[in-house]
Amino acid sequence: MPTVGEMERLIISDQAGNYYLITRDMLDKARVQGDEKRQVEALVKGADVAGFSAPSPTISFFNTPLTVHGACACSFAACRDLIK
Repeated sequence: MPTVGEMERLIISDQAGNYYLITRDMLDKARVQGDEKRQVEALVKGADVAGFSAPSPTISFFNTPLTVHGACACSFAACRDLIK
């Protein structure tokens, strides 16, 4: 039987009409912590960041508020670990 983390999904789409299902487990695995969290916060809060847009409205993901801050092509270890 699937776990809650496998069943709860964030549904997003792109302008080409493709849909993506992001599970709670995927979201939890992608959480940035420690020194990398401070680096990402500085990146998001920086006024001169290419590829970032103003934060969109906060959405609720099963009682977890989420805000999309933009997209980046980062070199943080946490990003590299996700694609292994």
